[in-house]
Formats: sequence, C-alpha cells, structure tokens
Amino acid sequence: MKTNDIISEIAKNKKIFILQVIFNVVVALISILTPLLEALLINSLVYGTIDRYFLFLGSLAIIFFLLKVLISYFIAKIEYIKITDIKYSLYKYILNKIYLKDMKSISKFDGNYLNSRLNTDIDTIVNFIFLKIPSVIQSSVTLLSISIVLYTIEKKVFIFFIFLVVIYML
Repeated sequence: MKTNDIISEIAKNKKIFILQVIFNVVVALISILTPLLEALLINSLVYGTIDRYFLFLGSLAIIFFLLKVLISYFIAKIEYIKITDIKYSLYKYILNKIYLKDMKSISKFDGNYLNSRLNTDIDTIVNFIFLKIPSVIQSSVTLLSISIVLYTIEKKVFIFFIFLVVIYML
C-alpha cells in the first residue's frame, strides 16, 4: 500500500479541513476583538454617554457572542461527527487494501496488535491533520493579531511581548 493512496483518501475531505481552519481563524479574531470592544463599552459607560455609539457597541458585542457560539457549535460538530466519519472511512479503506494483499505476510502478526496499531495510527494522522494544524493556524493568527494591536498601542510593550514569545519558544 502506497502512502499516496492514503493521502488521496484523506484529501477527499479537504473541504472539512478548510472549514475547520476558517472557523478557528474566525473564533481567534472574535476572541481578539471582544476585549477591545468591551473596553470601548466600558469607556462609554465611564464617560456617561449612553447614545447610539454605545448601543452600536452593545449590539456588536451580542453579535460577536452569538457568532462565536454558532461557530463553536459547528467546530464541535466537525470534531465529534465528521472526524469520526473520516477515521472510519480511512480505516475501512485500509482494511480493504490489506485484505486484497497476500494474507501470509500479515498472518505472522497478532491480529489484535495489528488492529490496535491501525486504529492508533489512523487516530494520530487524522487528529494531526484535522485538529492540530487548524489549531496551530488559529494560534498563529491570535499571535499575529495581538502583535498588531500591541504595536499600534505601544511599541515598547510590543517589543517586550516579542521577547516573551521568543523565550517561550526556546
């Protein structure tokens, strides 16, 4: 069995991967914008001006909250339903490929061991592609967004933040 066969089988689900990345990036951006929006709301309250601007910010905060809940629902649906389906279809595909091969070369191994290895390997591969990679992209977007905000607010804080990120990465 060639690796390209497995990759092409996983590639059939690239729409789910792209959706997962988009949803994670949107959640990251909402998570960055929400504290800034809350700060504007608090400033508006402190200055005692409850006007159209305050109502606009409040409405925007509610929209962000509802959007984050809705996207989190779809992320959970992908993680718990679609990814399980992908694992099952990949497992079925590999088993069909194995059964078409010469059984003598496979029969010298313990069936439970092979089954366990196959399940573990498929879980690892699918979780990496469909969960870890979108999570890394989300973390990168969050880091970049925070860097941009800190740079626009205060350059010294931005430099300190970059210093802390570099130390953390080491």
